[in-house]
Amino acid sequence: MSFQTIGCVVVLLSGQTSAWLLEKSHSQCHGGKPYYFGTTDLLCKLGRRSVRAPSRFSLGLSHGWILFDGEYFEWGVSGDSYHYGSTLTDADHCKTVRESQPAGYSQLDRACIEKCARSYKGRYGAYHLLTNNCHDFANRISEVLCNHTQCPGWCH
Repeated sequence: MSFQTIGCVVVLLSGQTSAWLLEKSHSQCHGGKPYYFGTTDLLCKLGRRSVRAPSRFSLGLSHGWILFDGEYFEWGVSGDSYHYGSTLTDADHCKTVRESQPAGYSQLDRACIEKCARSYKGRYGAYHLLTNNCHDFANRISEVLCNHTQCPGWCH
């Protein structure tokens, strides 16, 4: 299998890939509080467990998350679960990197994004490594943060 074929397979497997290829800069999400994308070393984490918004590639050897208003939002922490709080899971022993520049800005409040995290599985289904992973979650939360001025109806 050639490298070009592998690239095509990745594009077909990930619905979020097109968003990554056409990334929206933070200058297109105006006003409000900044939010950031970040990653945690996936191999480390695995050892511990049994209008386009800004987005990141959804198939990578890292665990993706969003930092907004002092809280981290992650998906797939224990299989089908979400986590939000002032610390990341496994941050005490896994390399974690937050991007230095904000991905965008949002006028929403933290309570709305907490509701979206709780309602995520009901809206998008169970965790799946290729089609509904932590990076897909971060990209979808970014879409809410960037494109909504009121909390979406599915976030209850």
